[in-house]
Amino acid sequence: MVVGSATVKPGEVGTMNVSVIMHEGMGGPHLFHLFVKSSDPEKRETLLRVRADIVSLETWKRAYPRAFYLPREVANLPLRMESVGSDAMTYVRRALGPDGQIKNAYLGRYEKNKKKVRVLVSEHTDAEKAGTLFSAMLAKIATKPGAANHHRKMDVGGYPVYASKTSHEYFYFQSGNKVVWLFPDSSVARQSVEEMMKHMQIQGL
Repeated sequence: MVVGSATVKPGEVGTMNVSVIMHEGMGGPHLFHLFVKSSDPEKRETLLRVRADIVSLETWKRAYPRAFYLPREVANLPLRMESVGSDAMTYVRRALGPDGQIKNAYLGRYEKNKKKVRVLVSEHTDAEKAGTLFSAMLAKIATKPGAANHHRKMDVGGYPVYASKTSHEYFYFQSGNKVVWLFPDSSVARQSVEEMMKHMQIQGL
């Protein structure tokens, strides 16, 4: 759960985004109860009810065959958390800037046996806009102090993939109208990049 602000003053409006993980067999209608604490002495707690009708990935793919989705597994690590929309867009804007013209965004966390991979995908109206934003991002990275030491270009299956290193190395590339970032543990870095690149090519959206 992500809230727009931890504190909402009287008369103000706040936002709350809720993400849930449903395992196989948990499809169907659900009702979630969220308890919001207040400083109001007459009403210390407010109950929010969130109703959702959960469908399986396969059902969703049949209904929307042209829709993009994250892979269920990367580098033998299962998808543990997935977020689509405003939550993911918040992270994308940190990389592309507030004028990123983002159509949608996808965030996934893969994890198993203490190994982790985080994937972030931004979706734009067309490949040209994605390319313009991606080129601007590369130029911005190149101006950072020490960029020559921690910024490099790789070839993965004949396609360019870029890598930068801060506290750890992360990777990014453009695929059609999307830009992809991967933040993997070093032990699964190459495999996760290759598999995500292949997934994007298969999707072809």
